[in-house]
Amino acid sequence: MKLCRERLRPVFGLIPARWRELERDEEQLVTLTTQQQVVLDGLSDNRRLAVRGGAGTGKTMLGLWRAVEYAREGIDTLFLCFNRQLGQWLNERMDEELSSTTRKHLQVNTFHGLCREFYRRARIPFSPPQDPQQKADFWANVVPNKMFDVLLDEVPSLRFEAIVVDEAQDFRSDWWLVIESLNRETNGRLAIFYDPNQNIFTDENTIPQTDAVFNLKINCRNTREIHDYSVKMMNADVQSSPRVPAGLKPIEIEVADSPQQREQCESLIKSWKTDYRISPNRLAILSHRKLERSCFNGVSRVAGMPITSDLNEWKKGNGVLFSTFAAFKGLEADAIVLLTSRPSPPSASDFYVATSRAKHLLAVIETTEA
Repeated sequence: MKLCRERLRPVFGLIPARWRELERDEEQLVTLTTQQQVVLDGLSDNRRLAVRGGAGTGKTMLGLWRAVEYAREGIDTLFLCFNRQLGQWLNERMDEELSSTTRKHLQVNTFHGLCREFYRRARIPFSPPQDPQQKADFWANVVPNKMFDVLLDEVPSLRFEAIVVDEAQDFRSDWWLVIESLNRETNGRLAIFYDPNQNIFTDENTIPQTDAVFNLKINCRNTREIHDYSVKMMNADVQSSPRVPAGLKPIEIEVADSPQQREQCESLIKSWKTDYRISPNRLAILSHRKLERSCFNGVSRVAGMPITSDLNEWKKGNGVLFSTFAAFKGLEADAIVLLTSRPSPPSASDFYVATSRAKHLLAVIETTEA
Protein backbone atom coordinates (compact mmCIF):
# COMPACT_ATOMS: atom_id res chain seq x y z
CA MET A 1 0.00 0.00 0.00
CA LYS A 2 2.82 2.42 0.92
CA LEU A 3 4.59 1.66 -2.37
CA CYS A 4 1.32 2.21 -4.24
CA ARG A 5 0.84 5.65 -2.64
CA GLU A 6 4.42 6.63 -3.47
CA ARG A 7 3.90 5.70 -7.12
CA LEU A 8 0.56 7.46 -7.42
CA ARG A 9 1.42 10.67 -5.52
CA PRO A 10 3.54 12.27 -8.29
CA VAL A 11 0.77 11.66 -10.82
CA PHE A 12 -1.99 13.12 -8.64
CA GLY A 13 0.25 16.05 -7.75
CA LEU A 14 0.36 17.05 -11.42
CA ILE A 15 -3.44 16.90 -11.81
CA PRO A 16 -4.97 19.42 -9.38
CA ALA A 17 -8.71 19.45 -8.83
CA ARG A 18 -10.38 21.66 -11.42
CA TRP A 19 -12.05 23.85 -8.81
CA ARG A 20 -8.63 24.62 -7.29
CA GLU A 21 -7.51 25.98 -10.67
CA LEU A 22 -10.33 28.53 -10.52
CA GLU A 23 -9.35 29.51 -6.96
CA ARG A 24 -5.76 30.18 -8.01
CA ASP A 25 -6.92 32.21 -11.02
CA GLU A 26 -9.16 34.31 -8.77
CA GLU A 27 -6.29 35.06 -6.38
CA GLN A 28 -4.19 36.37 -9.27
CA LEU A 29 -7.03 38.58 -10.56
CA VAL A 30 -7.65 40.07 -7.10
CA THR A 31 -3.95 40.98 -6.89
CA LEU A 32 -4.16 42.78 -10.23
CA THR A 33 -7.20 44.78 -9.10
CA THR A 34 -5.25 45.97 -6.05
CA GLN A 35 -2.43 47.09 -8.32
CA GLN A 36 -4.88 49.17 -10.35
CA GLN A 37 -6.00 50.87 -7.13
CA VAL A 38 -2.40 51.81 -6.30
CA VAL A 39 -2.11 53.53 -9.68
CA LEU A 40 -5.35 55.42 -9.11
CA ASP A 41 -4.19 56.60 -5.70
CA GLY A 42 -1.40 58.47 -7.46
CA LEU A 43 -4.00 60.59 -9.25
CA SER A 44 -6.10 61.42 -6.17
CA ASP A 45 -4.86 65.02 -6.09
CA ASN A 46 -6.91 65.81 -9.21
CA ARG A 47 -10.27 67.23 -8.14
CA ARG A 48 -11.83 66.44 -11.53
CA LEU A 49 -10.69 63.17 -13.03
CA ALA A 50 -11.89 60.97 -15.91
CA VAL A 51 -10.87 57.32 -15.99
CA ARG A 52 -11.29 55.56 -19.33
CA GLY A 53 -11.05 51.79 -19.54
CA GLY A 54 -12.41 48.75 -21.30
CA ALA A 55 -14.46 45.97 -19.79
CA GLY A 56 -12.64 44.12 -17.03
CA THR A 57 -10.23 46.92 -16.12
CA GLY A 58 -11.83 47.35 -12.69
CA LYS A 59 -13.60 50.68 -13.26
CA THR A 60 -16.60 50.06 -11.00
CA MET A 61 -14.53 48.82 -8.06
CA LEU A 62 -11.98 51.60 -8.48
CA GLY A 63 -14.77 54.16 -8.60
CA LEU A 64 -16.31 52.69 -5.49
CA TRP A 65 -12.95 52.76 -3.71
CA ARG A 66 -12.60 56.45 -4.64
CA ALA A 67 -16.09 57.20 -3.28
CA VAL A 68 -15.48 55.28 -0.05
CA GLU A 69 -12.18 57.09 0.52
CA TYR A 70 -13.98 60.43 0.19
CA ALA A 71 -16.65 59.27 2.64
CA ARG A 72 -14.05 58.09 5.15
CA GLU A 73 -12.62 61.61 5.10
CA GLY A 74 -16.05 62.95 6.08
CA ILE A 75 -16.77 64.25 2.56
CA ASP A 76 -20.43 63.95 1.54
CA THR A 77 -20.21 61.79 -1.57
CA LEU A 78 -22.60 60.62 -4.29
CA PHE A 79 -21.80 57.47 -6.27
CA LEU A 80 -23.94 57.34 -9.41
CA CYS A 81 -24.32 54.42 -11.81
CA PHE A 82 -26.69 53.63 -14.67
CA ASN A 83 -27.73 50.06 -13.93
CA ARG A 84 -30.49 49.79 -11.29
CA GLN A 85 -29.53 46.26 -10.24
CA LEU A 86 -25.89 47.27 -9.86
CA GLY A 87 -26.96 50.21 -7.70
CA GLN A 88 -29.06 47.96 -5.44
CA TRP A 89 -26.21 45.48 -5.02
CA LEU A 90 -23.66 48.21 -4.25
CA ASN A 91 -26.00 49.76 -1.66
CA GLU A 92 -26.36 46.42 0.12
CA ARG A 93 -22.62 45.84 0.01
CA MET A 94 -21.92 49.28 1.50
CA ASP A 95 -24.48 48.67 4.27
CA GLU A 96 -22.65 45.46 5.19
CA GLU A 97 -19.05 46.65 4.93
CA LEU A 98 -18.91 50.30 5.99
CA SER A 99 -19.08 51.75 9.48
CA SER A 100 -22.13 53.91 10.21
CA THR A 101 -19.86 56.97 10.37
CA THR A 102 -18.55 56.40 6.84
CA ARG A 103 -21.89 55.21 5.43
CA LYS A 104 -23.70 58.42 6.36
CA HIS A 105 -21.36 60.33 4.04
CA LEU A 106 -21.95 58.03 1.04
CA GLN A 107 -25.08 57.79 -1.10
CA VAL A 108 -25.22 55.20 -3.89
CA ASN A 109 -27.90 55.70 -6.53
CA THR A 110 -28.76 55.61 -10.21
CA PHE A 111 -29.61 58.81 -12.04
CA HIS A 112 -33.24 57.70 -12.31
CA GLY A 113 -33.31 56.82 -8.61
CA LEU A 114 -31.88 60.22 -7.76
CA CYS A 115 -34.64 61.87 -9.80
CA ARG A 116 -37.27 59.98 -7.82
CA GLU A 117 -35.64 61.09 -4.58
CA PHE A 118 -35.70 64.74 -5.64
CA TYR A 119 -39.37 64.57 -6.59
CA ARG A 120 -40.18 62.87 -3.27
CA ARG A 121 -38.36 65.47 -1.19
CA ALA A 122 -39.93 68.31 -3.14
CA ARG A 123 -43.36 66.66 -2.62
CA ILE A 124 -44.10 66.77 -6.34
CA PRO A 125 -46.14 63.89 -7.85
CA PHE A 126 -43.95 61.46 -9.74
CA SER A 127 -45.75 59.39 -12.37
CA PRO A 128 -43.80 58.20 -15.44
CA PRO A 129 -46.05 57.56 -18.50
CA GLN A 130 -46.88 53.99 -19.44
CA ASP A 131 -46.52 54.52 -23.19
CA PRO A 132 -42.97 53.37 -24.12
CA GLN A 133 -42.23 56.37 -26.35
CA GLN A 134 -43.59 58.89 -23.85
CA LYS A 135 -41.77 57.10 -21.03
CA ALA A 136 -38.45 57.34 -22.88
CA ASP A 137 -38.97 61.07 -23.45
CA PHE A 138 -39.99 61.53 -19.82
CA TRP A 139 -36.68 60.12 -18.55
CA ALA A 140 -34.50 61.61 -21.26
CA ASN A 141 -35.89 65.16 -21.29
CA VAL A 142 -38.77 65.98 -18.92
CA VAL A 143 -37.20 64.84 -15.65
CA PRO A 144 -33.70 66.33 -16.20
CA ASN A 145 -35.18 69.67 -17.29
CA LYS A 146 -37.59 69.72 -14.35
CA MET A 147 -34.80 68.97 -11.89
CA PHE A 148 -32.50 71.60 -13.36
CA ASP A 149 -35.17 74.32 -13.53
CA VAL A 150 -37.13 73.71 -10.33
CA LEU A 151 -36.13 70.87 -8.05
CA LEU A 152 -32.53 71.87 -7.44
CA ASP A 153 -33.76 75.12 -5.88
CA GLU A 154 -36.46 73.39 -3.85
CA VAL A 155 -34.25 70.65 -2.40
CA PRO A 156 -31.06 72.52 -1.40
CA SER A 157 -30.19 69.92 1.24
CA LEU A 158 -29.42 67.29 -1.39
CA ARG A 159 -25.96 68.52 -2.43
CA PHE A 160 -22.60 66.80 -2.34
CA GLU A 161 -18.94 67.67 -1.89
CA ALA A 162 -17.81 64.89 -4.26
CA ILE A 163 -19.50 62.97 -7.06
CA VAL A 164 -18.29 59.70 -8.59
CA VAL A 165 -20.00 58.50 -11.79
CA ASP A 166 -19.71 54.92 -13.06
CA GLU A 167 -20.93 53.80 -16.52
CA ALA A 168 -20.66 57.46 -17.51
CA GLN A 169 -20.81 56.65 -21.23
CA ASP A 170 -24.55 55.99 -20.79
CA PHE A 171 -25.35 59.38 -19.24
CA ARG A 172 -27.05 61.85 -21.60
CA SER A 173 -25.86 65.43 -22.06
CA ASP A 174 -28.87 66.89 -20.21
CA TRP A 175 -28.12 64.72 -17.21
CA TRP A 176 -24.65 66.21 -16.80
CA LEU A 177 -26.11 69.68 -16.28
CA VAL A 178 -28.05 68.30 -13.32
CA ILE A 179 -25.11 66.28 -11.98
CA GLU A 180 -22.76 69.26 -12.09
CA SER A 181 -25.39 71.33 -10.24
CA LEU A 182 -25.46 68.74 -7.43
CA ASN A 183 -21.94 69.75 -6.45
CA ARG A 184 -21.84 72.29 -3.62
CA GLU A 185 -18.89 74.01 -5.26
CA THR A 186 -18.38 75.18 -8.83
CA ASN A 187 -15.98 72.71 -10.41
CA GLY A 188 -16.27 70.55 -7.31
CA ARG A 189 -14.81 67.07 -6.90
CA LEU A 190 -15.85 64.84 -9.81
CA ALA A 191 -14.55 61.40 -10.81
CA ILE A 192 -15.90 59.85 -14.01
CA PHE A 193 -15.40 56.23 -15.08
CA TYR A 194 -16.39 55.20 -18.59
CA ASP A 195 -15.90 52.89 -21.56
CA PRO A 196 -17.19 54.08 -24.97
CA ASN A 197 -17.15 50.45 -26.18
CA GLN A 198 -19.95 49.63 -23.70
CA ASN A 199 -22.25 52.38 -24.93
CA ILE A 200 -25.32 50.29 -25.77
CA PHE A 201 -28.05 52.81 -24.92
CA THR A 202 -27.04 55.98 -26.77
CA ASP A 203 -24.46 57.13 -29.29
CA GLU A 204 -23.79 60.36 -27.46
CA ASN A 205 -20.27 61.07 -26.29
CA THR A 206 -20.90 63.71 -23.64
CA ILE A 207 -18.27 63.15 -20.97
CA PRO A 208 -17.57 66.51 -19.23
CA GLN A 209 -14.16 68.14 -19.27
CA THR A 210 -11.87 67.20 -16.39
CA ASP A 211 -8.42 68.17 -15.14
CA ALA A 212 -6.93 64.81 -16.11
CA VAL A 213 -7.81 61.68 -18.09
CA PHE A 214 -6.32 58.35 -17.10
CA ASN A 215 -6.50 55.25 -19.30
CA LEU A 216 -6.87 51.83 -17.69
CA LYS A 217 -5.45 49.35 -20.17
CA ILE A 218 -4.93 46.20 -18.11
CA ASN A 219 -7.67 43.58 -17.82
CA CYS A 220 -8.05 42.36 -14.25
CA ARG A 221 -11.49 40.69 -14.31
CA ASN A 222 -11.26 37.90 -16.84
CA THR A 223 -8.82 35.15 -17.62
CA ARG A 224 -6.77 35.76 -20.75
CA GLU A 225 -8.80 33.32 -22.86
CA ILE A 226 -12.11 35.05 -22.00
CA HIS A 227 -10.67 38.53 -22.45
CA ASP A 228 -9.28 37.72 -25.90
CA TYR A 229 -12.60 36.18 -26.90
CA SER A 230 -14.70 39.14 -25.71
CA VAL A 231 -12.65 41.81 -27.53
CA LYS A 232 -12.32 39.97 -30.84
CA MET A 233 -15.09 42.03 -32.49
CA MET A 234 -14.24 45.34 -30.80
CA ASN A 235 -11.40 47.80 -31.14
CA ALA A 236 -10.89 47.85 -27.37
CA ASP A 237 -7.56 49.15 -26.11
CA VAL A 238 -7.23 46.64 -23.27
CA GLN A 239 -4.48 44.09 -22.82
CA SER A 240 -4.07 41.24 -20.40
CA SER A 241 -1.15 41.49 -18.02
CA PRO A 242 1.39 38.66 -18.28
CA ARG A 243 0.28 37.81 -14.73
CA VAL A 244 -3.34 37.28 -15.78
CA PRO A 245 -4.05 33.52 -15.67
CA ALA A 246 -4.69 31.89 -19.06
CA GLY A 247 -7.81 30.09 -17.89
CA LEU A 248 -10.06 27.91 -20.01
CA LYS A 249 -11.13 28.53 -23.60
CA PRO A 250 -14.73 29.71 -24.01
CA ILE A 251 -17.07 27.02 -25.31
CA GLU A 252 -19.10 27.55 -28.49
CA ILE A 253 -22.10 25.30 -29.19
CA GLU A 254 -24.52 25.46 -32.13
CA VAL A 255 -28.01 23.94 -31.84
CA ALA A 256 -31.06 23.76 -34.07
CA ASP A 257 -33.82 25.03 -31.80
CA SER A 258 -34.79 26.32 -28.34
CA PRO A 259 -35.32 22.89 -26.69
CA GLN A 260 -31.81 21.86 -27.73
CA GLN A 261 -30.43 25.16 -26.50
CA ARG A 262 -31.97 24.57 -23.09
CA GLU A 263 -30.71 20.95 -23.00
CA GLN A 264 -27.15 22.00 -23.83
CA CYS A 265 -27.29 24.73 -21.21
CA GLU A 266 -28.53 22.26 -18.61
CA SER A 267 -25.80 19.74 -19.45
CA LEU A 268 -23.06 22.36 -19.35
CA ILE A 269 -24.13 23.80 -16.00
CA LYS A 270 -24.31 20.29 -14.51
CA SER A 271 -20.70 19.65 -15.53
CA TRP A 272 -19.54 23.03 -14.17
CA LYS A 273 -21.37 22.35 -10.94
CA THR A 274 -19.57 19.00 -10.56
CA ASP A 275 -16.12 19.83 -11.91
CA TYR A 276 -15.69 23.37 -10.60
CA ARG A 277 -18.06 23.45 -7.62
CA ILE A 278 -19.92 26.38 -9.15
CA SER A 279 -22.67 27.51 -6.76
CA PRO A 280 -25.82 29.35 -7.96
CA ASN A 281 -24.56 32.80 -6.90
CA ARG A 282 -21.50 32.40 -9.12
CA LEU A 283 -23.42 31.47 -12.24
CA ALA A 284 -25.54 33.51 -14.66
CA ILE A 285 -27.43 32.80 -17.87
CA LEU A 286 -27.55 35.81 -20.18
CA SER A 287 -29.82 36.26 -23.18
CA HIS A 288 -30.89 39.02 -25.55
CA ARG A 289 -34.45 37.98 -24.66
CA LYS A 290 -36.30 38.16 -21.36
CA LEU A 291 -36.93 34.90 -19.49
CA GLU A 292 -40.51 34.49 -20.72
CA ARG A 293 -39.38 34.75 -24.36
CA SER A 294 -36.33 32.52 -24.01
CA CYS A 295 -35.75 28.78 -24.17
CA PHE A 296 -36.32 28.71 -20.39
CA ASN A 297 -39.90 30.00 -20.61
CA GLY A 298 -41.99 28.03 -18.12
CA VAL A 299 -38.90 26.34 -16.65
CA SER A 300 -38.15 26.97 -12.97
CA ARG A 301 -34.94 24.99 -12.44
CA VAL A 302 -31.66 24.24 -14.21
CA ALA A 303 -29.25 21.48 -13.17
CA GLY A 304 -31.28 21.02 -9.99
CA MET A 305 -30.99 24.69 -9.00
CA PRO A 306 -33.77 27.31 -9.03
CA ILE A 307 -33.76 30.00 -11.73
CA THR A 308 -34.24 33.59 -10.57
CA SER A 309 -34.34 37.01 -12.20
CA ASP A 310 -33.93 38.72 -8.83
CA LEU A 311 -30.39 39.97 -8.24
CA ASN A 312 -30.73 39.90 -4.45
CA GLU A 313 -31.92 36.30 -4.45
CA TRP A 314 -29.02 35.40 -6.74
CA LYS A 315 -26.44 37.07 -4.50
CA LYS A 316 -27.86 35.15 -1.53
CA GLY A 317 -27.32 31.88 -3.41
CA ASN A 318 -31.03 31.18 -3.83
CA GLY A 319 -30.89 30.56 -7.56
CA VAL A 320 -29.06 30.79 -10.86
CA LEU A 321 -29.55 34.25 -12.33
CA PHE A 322 -31.28 34.67 -15.68
CA SER A 323 -30.79 38.15 -17.10
CA THR A 324 -30.74 40.13 -20.32
CA PHE A 325 -27.44 41.52 -21.61
CA ALA A 326 -28.40 45.09 -20.75
CA ALA A 327 -29.68 44.33 -17.23
CA PHE A 328 -26.44 42.55 -16.33
CA LYS A 329 -24.25 45.40 -17.50
CA GLY A 330 -21.79 46.46 -14.80
CA LEU A 331 -22.08 43.09 -13.02
CA GLU A 332 -19.98 39.95 -13.25
CA ALA A 333 -20.07 36.22 -12.52
CA ASP A 334 -17.50 33.45 -12.28
CA ALA A 335 -19.39 31.43 -14.89
CA ILE A 336 -21.70 32.63 -17.65
CA VAL A 337 -23.74 30.89 -20.33
CA LEU A 338 -24.69 33.18 -23.19
CA LEU A 339 -27.80 32.30 -25.21
CA THR A 340 -27.85 33.75 -28.73
CA SER A 341 -29.75 33.34 -31.99
CA ARG A 342 -28.07 33.34 -35.41
CA PRO A 343 -31.02 35.00 -37.21
CA SER A 344 -30.83 37.91 -34.72
CA PRO A 345 -27.26 37.91 -33.40
CA PRO A 346 -26.10 40.39 -30.75
CA SER A 347 -24.34 43.52 -31.96
CA ALA A 348 -20.58 43.70 -31.50
CA SER A 349 -21.14 46.02 -28.53
CA ASP A 350 -23.72 43.70 -26.91
CA PHE A 351 -21.46 40.69 -27.44
CA TYR A 352 -18.51 42.54 -25.88
CA VAL A 353 -20.55 43.66 -22.88
CA ALA A 354 -22.10 40.23 -22.25
CA THR A 355 -19.05 38.01 -22.72
CA SER A 356 -16.77 40.31 -20.73
CA ARG A 357 -18.95 39.74 -17.62
CA ALA A 358 -17.53 36.19 -17.25
CA LYS A 359 -14.48 35.81 -15.02
CA HIS A 360 -13.49 32.15 -15.34
CA LEU A 361 -15.97 30.10 -17.38
CA LEU A 362 -17.83 31.17 -20.52
CA ALA A 363 -20.03 29.34 -23.00
CA VAL A 364 -21.99 30.66 -25.98
CA ILE A 365 -24.89 28.49 -27.14
CA GLU A 366 -26.31 29.69 -30.45
CA THR A 367 -29.53 28.47 -32.02
CA THR A 368 -30.17 28.64 -35.75
CA GLU A 369 -33.89 28.98 -35.03
CA ALA A 370 -35.48 32.42 -35.44
